[in-house]
Amino acid sequence: MQIKGYTIALTAILITCLGISSLGCTQIGQAISYNQATSSSDSLPLIDWDIKFGLGHYNTAHKVIETLDGGLAVLGMYGSQNPLNATLVKLDLNGNIQWHQSFDLQLINYPMNTALVQTDDSGYVIAGNRYQTLNLTLIKTDLTGTIQWTQTYSNDVIAWGMTKTSEGEYLITGSTSYVATGTHPQAVLIKIDAAGEVQWRKTFGSAYNYVVVEANDGNYIVAGGNRIIKFDTSGNIKWNKEFPPALPNDPSEYLYSFNNILAVIKTSDGGYALAGHTSNMKQSNEATSAAIFIKTDTNGNIQWNKTFGVEYQTWMFSVVQTEDKGYALTGMRHTVANSSLLNDFSQTDMVLTRTDESGNELWTQTFGDPQSTDKAFYGIVTSDGDFVLAGMTNPETKDSESYYYIVKTVFASQTTPTADSQNWLPVLPLEIVVVIVAFLAAIIFAVILLIFKITKTPVS
Repeated sequence: MQIKGYTIALTAILITCLGISSLGCTQIGQAISYNQATSSSDSLPLIDWDIKFGLGHYNTAHKVIETLDGGLAVLGMYGSQNPLNATLVKLDLNGNIQWHQSFDLQLINYPMNTALVQTDDSGYVIAGNRYQTLNLTLIKTDLTGTIQWTQTYSNDVIAWGMTKTSEGEYLITGSTSYVATGTHPQAVLIKIDAAGEVQWRKTFGSAYNYVVVEANDGNYIVAGGNRIIKFDTSGNIKWNKEFPPALPNDPSEYLYSFNNILAVIKTSDGGYALAGHTSNMKQSNEATSAAIFIKTDTNGNIQWNKTFGVEYQTWMFSVVQTEDKGYALTGMRHTVANSSLLNDFSQTDMVLTRTDESGNELWTQTFGDPQSTDKAFYGIVTSDGDFVLAGMTNPETKDSESYYYIVKTVFASQTTPTADSQNWLPVLPLEIVVVIVAFLAAIIFAVILLIFKITKTPVS
């Protein structure tokens, strides 16, 4: 009879273990749903995570970069009233805020001030202007955003963008201040060494030169408005190219037609890709607005010129090249097609457009809440091939408030399986299930042995 009892006990243990094993593997596995879309260049990305946060009454992100530790750093502005302070926010790759630091600095040229770079020591350099005095200011921080040094310059230059050269120097684009000079603003390019000392300053042409990159030959490319200009390392102009209007501009029919280049990057073939906005208006006051995308060769000659998003009055603020030599452009567009509200951005979505190597649109994806105004002012492609967009969101119910809005995308084939809403148990690896089953089996067996021992012990 004792052997029979042990047999029954072992059978019970086996059934229990199989049940637990099934719960840990089969049942949860059946609750997993997968999206079978591929991660090719023509598939649409999904939101991996997004984060909205505010450090004051008014908040907006100007630029996002991938950091040396694999996380993200976001430059933006916040405040409840003037002055709106510049702030640097550090996120991990999952969108969790690790730290944030604010500075006595303004990013006046909203939202085109993208003057943030990471240094080789994992610190950061930010350029902006002091409140009221408007003094151009450069701030160097350590890897936690703590200020290491500050350099203040003249008060007649408003910062736009910045890049770090291969020699460790900084190039700042800007424009002269009408308040300080009393004259029409002009474009400015300033070269500063790693210690913050000015090497040279050049003033030239139109004020609308927003961005700068280092060319493959070590010289510098500045772009903005309707121009692309090449400078040598001493600040002398090597060539200066003007882009014709991308939209129709017959003076007998149109009041105006112009381009507004807001971003430039070097491309894999040694040329340059530029993105921005183009607009025109007929004599009848009928206006057209669209995103502009231009590719040039290494000498600034146009190879192709694309416009898209006309029906949504699209603006693009940044462009990156992807691994397949195509491009991704980030910006904003009207929520409703064919809106009559030209340049009224009270109802917009973040927009991400993917093109092939020739600038042909592959897909466009929008992000944001239908009940809010959402804008992306900067976008990057991460080292794992996903996209991160940074900008702002303004809830419809809070007209005077806005928040940082950061979105990280992932392609459908990369998404982590998620459990069905009716199944709250986590998906467990097989080796963990085996350990749990063995542990529970030992406990059950010990309890049964104890029971048998008690039942066999004679009562005294």
